[in-house]
Amino acid sequence: MSFDKEYLDEQWPALRAKIMAELEAKGHVRDLISMPAEGLEALYAQARAAYAVEDYIQAENVFLGMALYGAQDPRGWLGYGGACEAQRKWEQAALGYGMAMALTPGDPVAAYRAGVCLMELNKPWAARDAFDAAASTLKAMQNNPKKLPYAQRAASMLRMLDENEKS
Repeated sequence: MSFDKEYLDEQWPALRAKIMAELEAKGHVRDLISMPAEGLEALYAQARAAYAVEDYIQAENVFLGMALYGAQDPRGWLGYGGACEAQRKWEQAALGYGMAMALTPGDPVAAYRAGVCLMELNKPWAARDAFDAAASTLKAMQNNPKKLPYAQRAASMLRMLDENEKS
């Protein structure tokens, strides 16, 4: 599995339909459709607040709405992935992170997190792609202390996968 523009184009219609169905069931669609553009920032603030107090269900729902309303904003997808990961919803988390990866090439955060979730799903071949994407940013992240650890951990995970293959 490769997380790139093709992945985004392939996955988005099905994921959008699922998101719409979930939001319609919860009665949130009308609110999103009538929301002005600046509402995206309000959604992000609300989702981050829920995540900060470990209300991962609320965070998941709001990040999901943000992802629907602003599909090209990687923060919604990254947050959705994080909220799902915190609930051990590995497949949904990997999808959210995959969408964030497609929107932020060269950023190791979503790639590393996607790899972790794919490992939890026992899909090391897919995790390798994600870890490789994150590890490939190692040199570029040398002056970015917030993102460098993700690239470093991804490189470590690749070494671990290589060792496991040799065994």
